[in-house]
Amino acid sequence: SMRWTYAGGGPYTPFDMQSSTEAGRGIIDVNRINAERLPAYHSLNLRIDKKFYFSSQSIDIYISIWNVYNRENVYGYSWDEETNTVQPDLQWGILPLIGIEYEL
Repeated sequence: SMRWTYAGGGPYTPFDMQSSTEAGRGIIDVNRINAERLPAYHSLNLRIDKKFYFSSQSIDIYISIWNVYNRENVYGYSWDEETNTVQPDLQWGILPLIGIEYEL
């Protein structure tokens, strides 16, 4: 199976760059609460599975790969105190999964 997900970017409050740079730490701009939007999110997940049936039970063995095309989705921004800059917080890149599901 495959699942493609797309969502518009959620709102976020940007940092007050001047105050943050002077203080050496992230200070949000209280005059711009949720004034900015994160980049759009999208991801493609693939899954191959094999199901084994028994009298009243089943076992499903699967291999799945999330974010197949390794898109760098941003889920927020944080202040980097070492470089005194705003850095994007990224979600996982490609994530392989192997699993077993048991059903009664």
